[in-house]
Amino acid sequence: MWEKNVGQRVLIILVVLVAAAALIRNPKNTLRPGLDIAGGVSLIYEIDDKGMEGNPNLAEEVKQQLQKRVDPQGVYDLAWRVMGRNRLEVQMPLPPAQAQQLRKDYADALKDLFSAAITRGELENALQQTGAEREAAIQTLARGSEERLARLNQAAAAYDTYTAALEAYRLGPVEAAQTQSAENPPDEVATNEPASAPASAPVKTMEDLQSALRDAEDALEDAVDAFMATNIDADLFQQTLEMDEGSQMRANSIQQIKDKHPELADKIDRVLATYSVWHKNRGYLDGPQDLQRLLRGAGVLEFRILAEPDPSNPTKFDRYRQQLQQRGREPAAGDEYGWFRIDSPINFFDLKSAADVETFDPRTSRYVAEKLGKDFYVLAKLGAEHGLLADNTWRLVNARAEPDPRSGGLAVHFELDVVGGYRFEQLTRANIERPLCILVDNVAYSAPNIQSKISTQGQITSPGGFSYEKASYLVQTMQAGSLPARLKDTPISERTIGSSLGATNRDMAFRAGVIGVCAVALFMSIYYMVGGLIASGAMLMNVVVVLAVMAMLQARLTLPGIAGLVLTVGMSVDANVLIFERMREEKERGSSLRLIVKNGYEKAFSVILDSNLTTILTCVIIYYVGSEEIKGFGLTLGWGIAISLFTSLFVTRTVFAILIKYGWLKEIRMLKLIGVPKIDWYGMRKIFIPASLCVVVVGLVLFLSRGKRDYLDVEFQGGVSA
Repeated sequence: MWEKNVGQRVLIILVVLVAAAALIRNPKNTLRPGLDIAGGVSLIYEIDDKGMEGNPNLAEEVKQQLQKRVDPQGVYDLAWRVMGRNRLEVQMPLPPAQAQQLRKDYADALKDLFSAAITRGELENALQQTGAEREAAIQTLARGSEERLARLNQAAAAYDTYTAALEAYRLGPVEAAQTQSAENPPDEVATNEPASAPASAPVKTMEDLQSALRDAEDALEDAVDAFMATNIDADLFQQTLEMDEGSQMRANSIQQIKDKHPELADKIDRVLATYSVWHKNRGYLDGPQDLQRLLRGAGVLEFRILAEPDPSNPTKFDRYRQQLQQRGREPAAGDEYGWFRIDSPINFFDLKSAADVETFDPRTSRYVAEKLGKDFYVLAKLGAEHGLLADNTWRLVNARAEPDPRSGGLAVHFELDVVGGYRFEQLTRANIERPLCILVDNVAYSAPNIQSKISTQGQITSPGGFSYEKASYLVQTMQAGSLPARLKDTPISERTIGSSLGATNRDMAFRAGVIGVCAVALFMSIYYMVGGLIASGAMLMNVVVVLAVMAMLQARLTLPGIAGLVLTVGMSVDANVLIFERMREEKERGSSLRLIVKNGYEKAFSVILDSNLTTILTCVIIYYVGSEEIKGFGLTLGWGIAISLFTSLFVTRTVFAILIKYGWLKEIRMLKLIGVPKIDWYGMRKIFIPASLCVVVVGLVLFLSRGKRDYLDVEFQGGVSA
């Protein structure tokens, strides 16, 4: 009989419950919330797979390399997922509240510091005023600085000269001379001589007026630039902050900035203090920009011999300088040299402070260097014989950050394999006393002179020493190795969910789940009485076991996942509804209690199994092809249905067996709201089939007649959703 082995059945149920309780004993640590609950950032990148279309595992290889580079210790709690063949999604949780507050304090201090900066538009608006209004605007922009006030007055005078020259050029030579004579009449002097016609002012030519306008325009631009230089350069200030806090170069740079802006000394000190606290306690990524910085680049390490200035031929590299200014750093066909961006001009050129970058002329350095915008570039030889290039014939064995006693900061030590060491030795032996540029992802970090041949070991140094972040970035990037294919620069999707919205989502989802479970349990208990209570208990066990499986798989619990869990509640009792209705049929036939329970389960089994298997198949498809959110729905619903087969069939039947065996259940009772239906649904097929076809056709026509923008959301069209 099926009541046999009840003890073994109970033991299995207890083992499952104990294991589930152990897995979720601390839900805050074991049940990891997803992006839409905890808040965070989701970036989807497309992989540049040009020429590698035949590699089916490309995305997986890129993912593994990026994991080694970005989060080798797994401390950032990033979620990585391959999407198709050439797309990769990276999810990053938001940092905890304390870390966010430290970051906010630093950001507020930085914002307060740069609130004193004057934009070009504000300056132009002030210069366009006249009289007392201009004087008041100038006093406001000076912000109490005498130097700013003096430069503002110079800019105002230059602006007046420019507007006068522009008006004269617009009027033309004759009208300009007449206007000047009218504005400046000759003085009347008493004399006995007969009156004579006044001498006319000399008439300037159109070329004279154009030249005067050009000179006035240049003088105005110089005056404006001189005033704008009183602002703190944001890029240089950031570079100063990122220097090693104990370095003398950082101290010198900060002191120079304070000397130049004494009225901002208190605000600068506040920025330094908040930055230091945030930096020392930093253990999380701060946002999408921080994550994108770590994902950027392919991790390619190369060594190139630099071009050297030729005193006997100072115009030797002018063609390359013109190319850089006119069309950027990309070399032309047949070029022997190429430009490479310099990571930190302060360290690369061994400057004393960040302030020196503003006035530094790269043409005076010992390299062939040039400035384009705010970036500095250095010229290096392109030929394979003039460098150790990334050609897959050698590899980096190891890279590590160690203290550099010469700079007081950090240096990056590296070790090459045997092939790389041999080629590196050949390169360095042939280029003694020449600068060797060390590049990662075509960015120049340092260019020391080769003192002697180098074999398998070397180091990347910086006169000021690398900061901890820069050294860590270089080590992680180099250790991870070159990516099989790099990510495209801009993510094709970037989505950020704030923690406050995530908390609201979490609370509402939890409330909805509790209401759903209570409503189902209440209905089952009232309608099916004892059977309903048993089914409700099995339903709660189903929820607990599903959560335990989620914890075991370290899956993230998302809002769609919670929706799948709530749907599982309904589907788990759905199986018991089928069983109870079969029991009702057996009871109406007059069967015994044992036979009612036995036939109820056996007759409902095939229907329950078929319906659940089709749903599980759908969940498997959703899990493998859906996005991360839909994937969570498929995961929880699929496991919930699979576990519901255990709880609704095995667990409830065991409970019935115990109750009957010990005589605690004498009769199966349940309510009956609907009698046996006597409608010939199949006989009405001639009506319902044409009606269904009409509804489908009308729906398709309405769908296709609308434009795509009417029914496609931002996920399909692209755009921003705030």
